Amino acid sequence: MHLAVIAAASVLAGAIAAVSGFGIGSLLTPLLLVIALGVTVGTFIGVPILGRIPESAYRRLVGGLLIALGISLIVLTFRT
Repeated sequence: MHLAVIAAASVLAGAIAAVSGFGIGSLLTPLLLVIALGVTVGTFIGVPILGRIPESAYRRLVGGLLIALGISLIVLTFRT
């Protein structure tokens, strides 16, 4: 039940941002709708998977991803 609430809240937040912040004809409105769809699908897929992964493994995975992103940002900064 809570999964549906999270997905609905994500879609609603995207819709509100699209209408109020950017206006209905804006170029960003379709992008926000795609993002809301991605969040919804990701929530429905990710929550059941997360329930099967031990917390320690999840923490290591997220930590490794953050370190990799940080290293890539540093490398990209010095490449330019």
